[in-house]
Amino acid sequence: MEEISAGEAEDVDSFDSLVWPLCGAFTSVEGCWLVPRVPQSMLAAAFATYLDLADDETLLVLLDSGTEPAPVPGCALTTQRVYWANPPGSHARPPDPMTAGSVARDVLPPRCAYLGYRDLPDPIAPSSADPSRILLGNGQEIRRGVTGQAMETLLAFLAEARDRNRGADALPEIPFAARDQARRAWPEVLRANYNARALQARFRGHRAAVRDFQDRTTATARAVVTPFIAGVCVLIFVAMVLSGVSPIDPRGEAMLRWGALSGRLVIDGESWRLMTCLFLHFGVLHLALNVWGLLMVGPAVERFYGHLGFAGLYLLSGFGGALASLREHPIGICAGASGAIFGVIGGLLAFLVARRGDFPAGLLKAIRSQTLTFVAINLVLGAASPSIDMAGHLGGLATGFVVGLCLAPRPIARSGGIGVLRRTAVIVFLAIGLVVLGRATIRATRTHVLGDEARNSQARGPGAARAFIAFEQAGHPVFERVDRTSRDLVHLLKDLEQGKTPPDRLLATIDGLIVDTERNTAQLVALPQRNDAIRAMTGQLVAAQGYLRQALELLRRALATDDRRVLDGADGLNSRLGQYFAAEKEFVRQRESYLKVNGLAKE
Repeated sequence: MEEISAGEAEDVDSFDSLVWPLCGAFTSVEGCWLVPRVPQSMLAAAFATYLDLADDETLLVLLDSGTEPAPVPGCALTTQRVYWANPPGSHARPPDPMTAGSVARDVLPPRCAYLGYRDLPDPIAPSSADPSRILLGNGQEIRRGVTGQAMETLLAFLAEARDRNRGADALPEIPFAARDQARRAWPEVLRANYNARALQARFRGHRAAVRDFQDRTTATARAVVTPFIAGVCVLIFVAMVLSGVSPIDPRGEAMLRWGALSGRLVIDGESWRLMTCLFLHFGVLHLALNVWGLLMVGPAVERFYGHLGFAGLYLLSGFGGALASLREHPIGICAGASGAIFGVIGGLLAFLVARRGDFPAGLLKAIRSQTLTFVAINLVLGAASPSIDMAGHLGGLATGFVVGLCLAPRPIARSGGIGVLRRTAVIVFLAIGLVVLGRATIRATRTHVLGDEARNSQARGPGAARAFIAFEQAGHPVFERVDRTSRDLVHLLKDLEQGKTPPDRLLATIDGLIVDTERNTAQLVALPQRNDAIRAMTGQLVAAQGYLRQALELLRRALATDDRRVLDGADGLNSRLGQYFAAEKEFVRQRESYLKVNGLAKE
């Protein structure tokens, strides 16, 4: 604990005791507190945010910021310096040659800024753009937030203290009454400063403990990988939506085109889907929840493991979660960053276990309790919702815990070239282990899927899934035109029913639709059809377009000749439309069956 020597009470001719009478002007000013009548809460707030007294000065006045409903210290005056609070997030530190080395920089409050009176500019004036700010030169300024009597009194005090400190004015003669008043008041001021420094010592000790904890546990000061991963997920989702994928409930085949996980495709050789699925999401709500979860827990864990360690933890955990999902759900489509996020949580738990000696007991207990509560809540929610991939979550959690245990020990967490090499070696070793495990999982999944005759009854060999993806990718623009033709037909039938559209306009619409059906048919026939099931599906679409073209020709004939007989009968318009809708319905049924049988449907 630092101490102040009170000195002789009669020594009232020093600069310190000459500055003290200047503070009398603050007595009647609202928002100003003179020592020793500074509220304890104000003093604690000042030490916590910006005030750190040096050995050669005595605290005289605290002024609140003037910007908050409750008093918040924003400026402090001592016998040697003026202190103020920098804006939040600012780390600017004004030079003060008089105090170089007198205050340990590593224990200063986060927003501490100060300047000796002799270094104040001449003149001292408020900003012309904002009169509530006092400009001190070199980009330094005291932000008061308010003007008025407090601002005028502060400006006058700073100017007088600067001039007296520089010796610009001769020290004034102190009348006997003022000398006697100073003699009585000064010891109280010093005793109050003694108590204030005891409080300051506690804050310094706390900041030193926090800094020591950060030095022992923090591998990097700023999270970079976490927002990068979140940004990649968002950008991929935006690209998917711009390509025509639904932002609310994307279709399974659309997700497969972008790299979603499918057991059937993985056992067919597309094992890269075990990684690409980590960056895809089933709709904007799924994306928002995962990005929120990542940004909530990711930055803290990244600071513990460093950029490289966190990237390895995230990717390896996501891969492990995808393997668990593949093993548990070989039939279905999976995507999302949740497994990797649970792996990050597993990494946090591992860090708490491996480095528990570096954490204060209260902090360790709080973080551990909150993390385990979060995991428990998500496990309950996952068990209650069949749409949540619990296997992926638990697989990611377990993988992240193991990876974290390997990366968390102090010899690996230290910075520098050796630390980076060790982290890299550990990540590569774990990646090789996961690849070996992945190959075994894929073999087991292949045996499980292909050995299930009921599930494999309509599959046409190991390329059934790949054949469908090729069919969907090539047919995507064709299917969109077919759907558009169907919508145009519905609008045409409504126009006919209402009877408000001129006949010549109806005929032009029908002619355009006939051309569309012919083009659709030609493009459907040209699609890749690698097995009988896909050929059957394509045949239904081709038949549907043929029925539609015949129906449109009959309708054109009815409108052109006013012959209503073409509407009825086995070969009439109504019959052709019925055959058209039946063929489309059959295509949908066959397609859904193919997706389900071959493990391409969303779970």
